[in-house]
Amino acid sequence: MSGLIDALGDPDTSIREKRAAYSLRRIGDPRAAPRLIEMLGDREDRLRNAAASALVDLDLTEHADAAVTGFIGVLEDRVMRNYDNRGIVQNAVVALGRLRDPRAVPVLLEALSSYHKHVPLEAAAALGKIGDPKAVPHLARTLRYRSGRSSSRSAMAAALGEIGDPSAVTHLLDTLNQERDSAVRAESATALGRLGDVSVIPHQLAALG
Repeated sequence: MSGLIDALGDPDTSIREKRAAYSLRRIGDPRAAPRLIEMLGDREDRLRNAAASALVDLDLTEHADAAVTGFIGVLEDRVMRNYDNRGIVQNAVVALGRLRDPRAVPVLLEALSSYHKHVPLEAAAALGKIGDPKAVPHLARTLRYRSGRSSSRSAMAAALGEIGDPSAVTHLLDTLNQERDSAVRAESATALGRLGDVSVIPHQLAALG
């Protein structure tokens, strides 16, 4: 194990990537976390991606602060948001959701508008896990975007329900009453149920019945 961790500092890119990062991902030992977090700032894109892929599967409890900072840095780097880097961006978003640190909210809100197919879904899920009410207006705005993907808009509704802030009720009711997409409408009804406002029950029944 110590040999693999030491290999993360090898000057040979191929050794760091193939022999270390991916091997450590399979092993899943959290002792590798500090070195892998450092690799998130590596110049080599494939090494950053290997590190992010390995970290997303590790228990980062003891290294949460450094991991949050590292993953936020990934999402703040404009180069990392292009199409070729969609893998590391998605891994960063997923990891930040698992870490549930409110410091990640600004970069996750920006990720809602990503052109990568799965990134907005993962960003919405991450915001739902963090539960910061400041995300509600942004999620609601994306939910209202009628020409957006059904899966993405359903994810926004689910996140609003998970956050559980009462300010989401109006947005979800509007979607429930005006939306034509049955999947989005169903997820909005479920989200309203999570909010626990009994006054919306007639609207739920009318929209789904």
